[in-house]
Amino acid sequence: MVNQKVKNEMYRVLTDSTDNRILTAKITFYGIDYNANGLELNASVTIVP
Repeated sequence: MVNQKVKNEMYRVLTDSTDNRILTAKITFYGIDYNANGLELNASVTIVP
C-alpha cells in the first residue's frame, strides 16, 4: 500500500506583489502495515524563489 500526499502552499509577502515564492512539500509513505514495520519515508521540499 502506498500513501502519497502532495502539499502545495504559497509562502510570500502579501504586501509585495512581486513576491511569488512557492513551497512544495511531497511526502511519500511506503509499506504501511498494522505493526508499523518496514516503513520507508521520503520527504522532499522544493522552494522556488
